[in-house]
Amino acid sequence: MSWVNTVLVAAQRLGVEREALLAAAGIAVAELQAERWPIDYITRLWRAAAQLTGDSGFGLKAGALVGPASFNVVSYLLQSAPTLRESISVVQKYQRLISDGGRLQTIAGAQSSWLVYHPRQGSLPFSPHQIEANRDTVHRDVIEQRIVVLQSSAGIDGNRCPACFGRGAAAED
Repeated sequence: MSWVNTVLVAAQRLGVEREALLAAAGIAVAELQAERWPIDYITRLWRAAAQLTGDSGFGLKAGALVGPASFNVVSYLLQSAPTLRESISVVQKYQRLISDGGRLQTIAGAQSSWLVYHPRQGSLPFSPHQIEANRDTVHRDVIEQRIVVLQSSAGIDGNRCPACFGRGAAAED
């Protein structure tokens, strides 16, 4: 329910009350007591939040609210991992404790590696805001904390920028 609470807080900071947001998403307030929600509930919540706030950058603003301790024990394991690769492995291993909404895949190459997010949608297509918040959180809380050098090559989309790991205490070999 961490993402649910994040969306509710982000929307409230932008002037949308919790009850109004839940009503617009077609979700009863009593559902906040559930341990997990179906992915379509969360998708409806993201869509309603973006619509009611009128903020095209809602996903990024919501993602910015996610802090290092937002995902309970997974956050602590993530912060304790000595390398970027091990941090990503922790997220991959315990992803279901955070969300049923997707999984991360690592594609390792000789000179660069890629981190790919695969959404697991319900019957509704994800809101782009869900993806933006997830990408922002993974980038900031997993990658930014451990990258030594981030190299962007001309002509490569910034979302697919190769990460080059130099030698150093936090580097991967």
